[in-house]
Amino acid sequence: MATRPWTVEGPVDLEFDDVTRERNRSELTDPHLKRRFRRKHPLRRGADYDEMVRALDFVWDCPADGSVNVTGFCCATCGRSRAEFL
Repeated sequence: MATRPWTVEGPVDLEFDDVTRERNRSELTDPHLKRRFRRKHPLRRGADYDEMVRALDFVWDCPADGSVNVTGFCCATCGRSRAEFL
């Protein structure tokens, strides 16, 4: 998968509360991210950082433009929510 630019914030996605948004943002730099990922996905040993944060649902990729956005925020590029693509 090609690496895309990350967005740390975009418009607030009203499907999520402030606590969830802040938790997802802070988990991106958690020093125990790998341990948490391995507990939830024990068979995916070779996953890199990008795969881990997606599998743990801390970020989502906008299908319209490929932007990587923190879960709880709308796409910083197109402004649409994740739910609009589901």
